[in-house]
Amino acid sequence: MSIERVEQMSGSLTMDELKERLAWPLDRKIQESEHRMEQWFTYWRERGETVSLSFSGGLDSTVMLHILRNNPFLKNENIPVIFADTGIEYPEIRDFVHSTEDVTIVKATKPFIKIIEEDGYPVVSKRVAQYLREIRQTKSPHMVRLRLTGWRKDGTHSPMGMISKKWHFLVGAPFKVSDRCCDFMKKIPMSCMSCPYIGVRADEGQHREKTYLQFGCNYIDTKNPRSWPMAFWTDGDIREYIKANNVPYSPIYDMGYRRTGCYPCCFGLHLEAWPNRFQLMEKTHPRLYNHCMDKIGIQRVLEFMNEWLPKKQQISFRYSDYIERPGEETQEEIKLSSDAEQGVLL
Repeated sequence: MSIERVEQMSGSLTMDELKERLAWPLDRKIQESEHRMEQWFTYWRERGETVSLSFSGGLDSTVMLHILRNNPFLKNENIPVIFADTGIEYPEIRDFVHSTEDVTIVKATKPFIKIIEEDGYPVVSKRVAQYLREIRQTKSPHMVRLRLTGWRKDGTHSPMGMISKKWHFLVGAPFKVSDRCCDFMKKIPMSCMSCPYIGVRADEGQHREKTYLQFGCNYIDTKNPRSWPMAFWTDGDIREYIKANNVPYSPIYDMGYRRTGCYPCCFGLHLEAWPNRFQLMEKTHPRLYNHCMDKIGIQRVLEFMNEWLPKKQQISFRYSDYIERPGEETQEEIKLSSDAEQGVLL
């Protein structure tokens, strides 16, 4: 199977084509995902390469693993399933991963505490954190100018190459900021993986949407080939599939969490509606919450950010700040299973 043959089903897309795919019924999405998985496996097998699956224990990768192991073409193939044990996952995620059959676990190359001490905290976003790290480490005035203003050395302007003025105050923060945590905790440990299936959805963020529009599901012509066989799924599709197929999943999703990951991570926190991840953590995992705020130092990070942000953009990290607020209505949490215990109200 040639690269061109694979790209016929993937390749670049228009926004209208993406909208059409997002609107496909679930049965169609399952078939398309199975087909993309088959294409990916066949292409690399013909070249003597193996494929693998990146498993996080979250809902998306749980559904992806279930589809893979029930794919008529692939269910009898021995495809490695890899989980990166960062040491800072929620206990419900770790327990679920350990209860899942035939999962290989790799360890982080550097503990999180050491990462934040030597490299910095993951705040705002990976791009902003990277730019802040570069400003602090570079000796080039041109790099500083680019990251603060967007102006390159050649006189051209790059809006995506600069830090938003909203976050300029973090250049002088009394703590380091960095995007390196994922490198040490996931990318390097999982470098053993070959041609992985990854449970990423285009509707999870602008960067992922842009990447999917540009490269499609199966991105082959790159240094690090990867397959996003479920990129056109939505959160609703994931939950519908789990219910329809009675797929086991981590019980943390019955506690009010919509997404999980490394529990001390602050990426995207400023975009979350209340209760944000730390407010919810204070309610569901008070010991982890205290560990984050005290030992890891998240409290001083968020307090510094609040001090400099406009009041309407400030971030509260205390769940109690939002309990029984006058004039606020709550929406009952949508459960994955009808018999699950009542969780935190959203």
